[in-house]
Amino acid sequence: LVDLLSKSSDTNRYVRDIIFPTRGYSCTVDDTLALDDVELVIGSVCYKRVHPDHMSVYDFTYWTLEDTHPGNMVAAMEGEYNPIMKWMDLDNNVFLTYPSFPSGDVPNHSIGRWNTHSTKFPMLGRFGDTVLFVDLPNEIR
Repeated sequence: LVDLLSKSSDTNRYVRDIIFPTRGYSCTVDDTLALDDVELVIGSVCYKRVHPDHMSVYDFTYWTLEDTHPGNMVAAMEGEYNPIMKWMDLDNNVFLTYPSFPSGDVPNHSIGRWNTHSTKFPMLGRFGDTVLFVDLPNEIR
């Protein structure tokens, strides 16, 4: 891992994507579980294994529509803010943190729910990447 991270050509200052195991090798279930909480310090930089979509940037426009996110209609009937749009509307915040644990009025959402629904959101890149206009999905351009 140290070699892969050190020699990576990834220029993102926040996220470094590497492929492990390298071609020709494989991991067992025990190997994969052992990597769950891996943190490495190389020089003065700390690396931590995270979910593959961590720091990815998505277009959530679809999820803001009234009949798409399960909580949208409930919120509308109760006179509450749209649960997806409220972060921008109330806090002027463009970050939507996936609620893997309850906080305030936000219920728990398992990672399985993200895995099921994430295909509905076009990925725009990773936070910190430079993305060319031509590389954006057609619906965003």
